[in-house]
Amino acid sequence: MATIALNYSPIGQMSGFFEQIKTSISNYQSEILTIQTLSSAVDSTIYNLDDVISEVQTSTTLQDEKIAYIGTLDTQMQTFVDNAVSHDQQAAEEINASKDDFYERYEYLTPDIEQSGWENFWEDVGEWCKEHWVEIVIAVVIIAVAVISIIAIISTGGAALVPLLTAVLSAFGVSAGTAATIAAVVSYTVAAIAIISTVASTILNLVDLFFDMSDNKAFQGWRTAMNWISSISNLFYGAGSIYNGLKGISDDSLRLFTDQMIKTKGAFAGLLGSGDDALMFWSRLGANGDDVAAGIAAGRGKETLAQKLERLGDIIPEEYDDWILPSAREAMKANGAIDAAIGGNGDIWRLYEYSFLRMNPNVESITNVLTGELVERIINGGSIWRGLAGIGQSISSGGSEVAEEAN
Repeated sequence: MATIALNYSPIGQMSGFFEQIKTSISNYQSEILTIQTLSSAVDSTIYNLDDVISEVQTSTTLQDEKIAYIGTLDTQMQTFVDNAVSHDQQAAEEINASKDDFYERYEYLTPDIEQSGWENFWEDVGEWCKEHWVEIVIAVVIIAVAVISIIAIISTGGAALVPLLTAVLSAFGVSAGTAATIAAVVSYTVAAIAIISTVASTILNLVDLFFDMSDNKAFQGWRTAMNWISSISNLFYGAGSIYNGLKGISDDSLRLFTDQMIKTKGAFAGLLGSGDDALMFWSRLGANGDDVAAGIAAGRGKETLAQKLERLGDIIPEEYDDWILPSAREAMKANGAIDAAIGGNGDIWRLYEYSFLRMNPNVESITNVLTGELVERIINGGSIWRGLAGIGQSISSGGSEVAEEAN
């Protein structure tokens, strides 16, 4: 909005003009006085100049009055200018205040010239988003699916394929320990490929979405390759996660498996199926669960983990976390028909012992000796959903290529 502005420069020059007039009048007076002086020196007997002298005196008085009048006019003009400038400044302040209130209330009426740099920037961003909302929605979906699939891989420690591949290799006669080792190497490799290809394909697809890269054959070649690699690796890995969910194998046990594989330099997988069926597992048998479990185990010719550690002279853990690894190792080594006294699904049983028993191809059955029936299957819904996320990424990457070829 325009504001009142007084063009002060020309008016400010008026004072100088007045001074010039006053100077000119003063010079004129000097000339008149000179004439008066010269006239007075003329002999009146030769020529009478009294009338001329009288007129000169009258003219001098008139010039004095003009100088005084011009001085007063100059002062009044200066006062006028000062007042005009002052009122203009006050008016500008009032107008700006009212303008700000108006634009704050009706922001959509604010012209570009009245907006700040940030306001113009965000307005441009808003216009761009309005024009590209379809691409933005597609980009959000692409990124969301990719992030979820990567989180799903990381949450399993990269070992989601270990149970499935171990079962498949064991079915072909490979020993459990060797099968688990091979399965671990394959699983970690597929996990790494899935993460790298997912990140790469996501970036390339986003670039292709917002920029015209159709004529860049090298770019399109890389994008196609990354999409198919991401599609296949995530499909394979997702299938492993779904298998684990149906088998009740927890992500916690898979992360522990990876952690121990690193610490033992791969020897942990060799424990699979290397023991016997002499150990009885138990969970939630009440306040004196240790004694109750020991009594049940003795009646069946077996022993609990605590009894085994005591017999071997090992330290018996006192804290919950210290029981996790010994329990997992024994489940890994189990063989044949396994007895378990399960009064409820405690965390160590649910997350580790049961998971590793289900992963172990040498375990023929798990019987709950309290009921005489097979232990109730635990379904891990989280693993199933994470597997579906991996398949979703597979569909997203593969679908991009199918759509591209269709076009």
